[in-house]
Amino acid sequence: MQKRKKIIVYLAGPLFSQPERLWNKSLAEYIESQPGSPFRVNLPQETTPVERGEIAMYRHCRRSVEKCDILLAGLDGPDVDSGTAWEVGYAMGIGKPTVAYRTDFRFCEGDNHVNIMLLHGHGAFIKDVHAKAEQKLAEADGTFGRIYWALLKVAKKHFR
Repeated sequence: MQKRKKIIVYLAGPLFSQPERLWNKSLAEYIESQPGSPFRVNLPQETTPVERGEIAMYRHCRRSVEKCDILLAGLDGPDVDSGTAWEVGYAMGIGKPTVAYRTDFRFCEGDNHVNIMLLHGHGAFIKDVHAKAEQKLAEADGTFGRIYWALLKVAKKHFR
């Protein structure tokens, strides 16, 4: 029996601080470690050739979005990271399914937690802005679990 190819998830999101990189890595590990997980996560913080300069970084990230099967976008911050917003728009523009999440309780525009142009059009949008600090992220009904199940829903719709 032939082994099924993994679905490649590009994790778009801020990666400039140690907490952001730790969150990204923990989320990627959770997604890949679930029993029978069909996903392999591309973490830009680990694959982008930073030492080769801005143009190489841009091209690498653009190609990574083009090669992924699903784009997973972290939309936290008082205003969404501009690189993440670009990656979401590009992925949608070339027909890639997207899943977005937001855990930040700060409002962005009016009563929205994120700009309306980033709020709509995703295969799934997880808004977990009121999760308790003591809630375990890795529980099935925790933030990571909700993101994983959203990825499965989108993957089932597009790849099965």
